[in-house]
Amino acid sequence: MKILLILLLLVSINKPVFSQQSERLQPRLITEKSDSRQLSELIKPNDISPIDGYGYIATLHLNRMGDKQGKSQCILLEDGKALPLPGSVHQQIIKQGRGRYSHWTNTSLYFSASDSSDPRTNNRRYELVSDEKFVRKLAKVTAKSKLSQFQIEANEKAKVRMLRLQYTNLDEKSSVIPHLKHRGDPDLTSIASMLKSVIEPGMSDEQKCLAIWKLLVDWRYHYIPAEGGAEIHDPVKFLNVYGYGFCDDCAATFSELTRAAGIKSRIHGLSGHVVGEAYYNGAWHMYDPDHEVVYRTKEGKVASVADLEMRPQIITATPKDPIGSNSRDIANLYTTTDNNVAYDPLTEKSKPLRPVLGPGDQLVFDFTRHDRIHSIRYPNTALPPRFGNGKLLQKRKMSEMMQVKNDRLIEINWSYVILGGRLVLPSDVDPSKLNIAISHDRKQWTPLKFTKTEGHQFASFNSWIDQQSSAVYDYWIRIHSVKKGNQENIDPATFCDHVTIQTDFQFAPLAHAPVRSGINNYELTMNPISNQPLSKWRGLQVELEWEELPQ
Repeated sequence: MKILLILLLLVSINKPVFSQQSERLQPRLITEKSDSRQLSELIKPNDISPIDGYGYIATLHLNRMGDKQGKSQCILLEDGKALPLPGSVHQQIIKQGRGRYSHWTNTSLYFSASDSSDPRTNNRRYELVSDEKFVRKLAKVTAKSKLSQFQIEANEKAKVRMLRLQYTNLDEKSSVIPHLKHRGDPDLTSIASMLKSVIEPGMSDEQKCLAIWKLLVDWRYHYIPAEGGAEIHDPVKFLNVYGYGFCDDCAATFSELTRAAGIKSRIHGLSGHVVGEAYYNGAWHMYDPDHEVVYRTKEGKVASVADLEMRPQIITATPKDPIGSNSRDIANLYTTTDNNVAYDPLTEKSKPLRPVLGPGDQLVFDFTRHDRIHSIRYPNTALPPRFGNGKLLQKRKMSEMMQVKNDRLIEINWSYVILGGRLVLPSDVDPSKLNIAISHDRKQWTPLKFTKTEGHQFASFNSWIDQQSSAVYDYWIRIHSVKKGNQENIDPATFCDHVTIQTDFQFAPLAHAPVRSGINNYELTMNPISNQPLSKWRGLQVELEWEELPQ
């Protein structure tokens, strides 16, 4: 049985680079390996919250089926020993404790300690383990045109877990901006492309608002935001960098998108919840992407906040909203009108997503790596259930860097929030001969120290990133040679040919074309950087790695 559908490769040797014609590519299946393993997820104290009585809930990240979907195959260990009562009713966990637990969903574990103590402070190790069979697959494709299409087929009867998406710019001279998406999915790289993806000619204002509302319902989820203010209110960052936020972030991005579509909008604070409102047909209309709801009056129009203040029965007509919130509690937020306030959201100018890959650069989106996260607003909360860590690897010749007197400088601008990184020296360069520093603005510099491990020598700037008060998207690196005795300062390029810079960042997995069960029809766009030579383009290599788990 063929795993990859073979398509005709329409590239001729003398074809101009970045042809406007769509190119059909033939992916290569590099590996297909069946295996099994034991999954072990350590439950960290910061991921645990009290419920009531002896009960606690822990946030999980390995995305395994729980009791709510069927029957969990996971076992909870306390200091290496299995707790005795899996699949317990939640009220029994709360009232009786004594090691009762329920792996309830892919992201939640309800449990109690064996002696009903507080698992956050009892100094015991809690692990959720399970055996798992899987098939791991890796496919590669190389594109040389501006527009390319290819297909990948994954087992339609299996659960698919995306592992890695990797781009490698094979060219030695030209830079490129890659973008991969499933055919039919919206283009999330800019406000303009989002609107073009979901708004069709002839739509009414209500239809446009519903399309924008549905976009936000589908492509983000509710979780504690990385920081407050305008950072998460940018639709591009909201959907591509983070993929999660609170109700005010959702309402603000709804307002930004509707305004860009030519519709007057605002957000409405309800002292406990925030929703969006759009103005058309002479009236306001409420849209709530966070709770995935739009309420209609008996006349069929989309209700406003004022309508819901006066007629809460519109809300309570159904016991719960689509995300499970009690409708009476939601109605109370509207009917307590003394603290309902309409206002314009705090925003900043949105920039398109343009991750530039220079010659030889490698970009890795790791869907399984959760080492670091940008979190300023609530730094001690549990990690979000879905996010990824990526890395950009750039090898740069020292002689081609900016020279200021005898220093060499390089600036890194990136489209994703930077979590840290390192500057790596070749193994034959003595790090004691160099001083490395990092800066935002080339005015205030922070020195970096070198570390040697297993033949690698690097200067990490993770701690510098951690000290910043807001999200970082760019930085400068300065390389200075150490002066000894009476010798003059020398250009570090005279004894260090190149350096490798690794930039670690955060991304939203859903927005980055994960392999899905069944046939995946991919569209790959590559935009060249202006004023760059486009002849003899060597192409962009794309790798997709995933696992298929039998249901």
